[in-house]
Amino acid sequence: RKGSVEIRRMLRGLVNYHIEEDVENYKIYIDAGGVIGNRIDKYTLKTREVDLQDPRHGEELKFSRGGLTFANYPTQVDRFDDVIDILTREVYDKELAEILHSKIENIQEVEVFDHTVRSDLSTWRPPAWHVHGDYTIQSAGQ
Repeated sequence: RKGSVEIRRMLRGLVNYHIEEDVENYKIYIDAGGVIGNRIDKYTLKTREVDLQDPRHGEELKFSRGGLTFANYPTQVDRFDDVIDILTREVYDKELAEILHSKIENIQEVEVFDHTVRSDLSTWRPPAWHVHGDYTIQSAGQ
């Protein structure tokens, strides 16, 4: 703010959306054919330019106000591979619970699940370059 006038910059960004198409042309196969690491992506993306807004409105970013927060937290985990072993998972789950409790008000319980690690180096779970939801009604129960 400058005096009583609010100064805002409008930012634009590019995002990739799945286009609506027949269900046969809209699938991702993980470990296709029973082969670990065999991934087949079968969908069409459309890039759109969108307005970007700063949810902080000049204030500190807080989860309770914007549903998003940033945090730095030291970890004892020194390497993230496609698969996280049980001991590393226990350490990391504890660290995740600690950071969530420190950053989000009124949190009662943290349940960490689905240890998906995305990386440019991963053949199993490369970065998702598109807007998506990870769960359906059926997969959430799994």
